[in-house]
Amino acid sequence: MDKRKFQMIYGSIIIFIGILVVYRVPEVMVKVEGIESFSGSLLLVRACFYILGGLLILAGVQKLYKNRK
Repeated sequence: MDKRKFQMIYGSIIIFIGILVVYRVPEVMVKVEGIESFSGSLLLVRACFYILGGLLILAGVQKLYKNRK
């Protein structure tokens, strides 16, 4: 497998994982709300999850863009 094809597959996987993170945030936040130490910072935790998902999607798109032809 050549490097460009590997990078395209890797970029697609990163995008897929980023979409999954964004999709799972509401389900995970229900569990996080049950943890007492995070009860005061639920908005921050939610924002961090969404930022993580967004960064994964952007990184995957960047990888696909750099390896296109």
